[in-house]
Amino acid sequence: MKKLSFLLLTGLVTGLASYAQNNFPSSGDAKINAVVPTGHGGGYNALWMPNGTALMPENGSAYALISLTTNILRTSSNGWSFIDPNLPAWRVGLGHGPLTDWFVVSRSNPTTFSEKTLFKINNAGNVGIGTSTPKSLLEIRKDVQSGQGPVLELTNGMGQSGASTEIFFSTYDRGTTAPTARIKAADNQAWGANLYFDTKGNDLNAPLYTRMFIDGASGNVGIGTTNTGSSKFTVAGSGVVQNLSNMSDQDLNVKLSSPGAADKYALIAPSMSTNLALGVGGVEKMRITSSGSVVIGATDPKSYKLAVAGSAVAEEVNVRLKSEWADYVFKPTYRLPSLTQVKSYIDENKHLPDMPSAKEVAKEGVNLGEMVKLQTQKIEELTLYLIQQQKEIQQLKKQMQKLPKKRK
Repeated sequence: MKKLSFLLLTGLVTGLASYAQNNFPSSGDAKINAVVPTGHGGGYNALWMPNGTALMPENGSAYALISLTTNILRTSSNGWSFIDPNLPAWRVGLGHGPLTDWFVVSRSNPTTFSEKTLFKINNAGNVGIGTSTPKSLLEIRKDVQSGQGPVLELTNGMGQSGASTEIFFSTYDRGTTAPTARIKAADNQAWGANLYFDTKGNDLNAPLYTRMFIDGASGNVGIGTTNTGSSKFTVAGSGVVQNLSNMSDQDLNVKLSSPGAADKYALIAPSMSTNLALGVGGVEKMRITSSGSVVIGATDPKSYKLAVAGSAVAEEVNVRLKSEWADYVFKPTYRLPSLTQVKSYIDENKHLPDMPSAKEVAKEGVNLGEMVKLQTQKIEELTLYLIQQQKEIQQLKKQMQKLPKKRK
């Protein structure tokens, strides 16, 4: 009997000792197998649990909130501190006050309490990762002064042929149909991935079509095709292959160069509505004006459709004249000037009739087609002079034959 009484007494004492670690007063801090850490301010009622974990309510009208905290002390109305300054502090908060209508997860580094929001859902339903003020349905923020580093990573852990990681975009409730668009990274069986940019056809049940493809191994890009071969850029399809625009009507440059070298070739469109230019080594070499004129080696074609500043060579040039060819010289109505008239004109003007002067050629240049026609006219006139002269020679010969012969 004495032994049984001793055991009951021992159990009662042990139970009372254990109960003494749990305290649920009508006001003040409550404890579950814990003590209130030194430094926790009076009046900030909390439910304390082992290892510095606590439920801390904020009862103000603007800051109605309850937080699950670790290693945090509430020291004043705006002050927080550490239970152990050598360890970080965490807080998970759920509130409904005008200034605390959100769910938040935050952390502070040791030593100096500087709370940083890691995750937050505000009263608009916006989710912020790394920001306390998400401005869209999902905002991810990472502030790094030297290099951004990864912000979001999608992983398919299978790591074998056929594995892919995909992002879907839908502009309506698609149900079981294909999404509006998709970005897919597909395993290329070489520790890399090919990247697909897909969009849907104009039908609810249409499949996804690959509009752009990037080969993971070579970096080759395909538009409208996944077969890029050895080409860095391949376009498949009809219509406009490429349309580059600058909406501010400024210079638009497409530059081609070899690795490590300065620009060697360039397609330049200065003030898109004015000119299109081709350059080499950063220097303009050819220009097409808005009127359709082409100038090579200069920038102003004057009034010509093709202007070349320098020499040009061609195996064949075909000139089609709008005016009548010089065969009018052989018509009966053509008035051939006499050689006396021609001599008189040359003496006065120092050049043939109908031909441009040296001063005119220096100022205006030579119209190739017109010059060939004028030269042909002069050749035909010369031919008529020779025919006329031959006729006169024949007449003189006949007259000479009628003269009596002198005796020897």
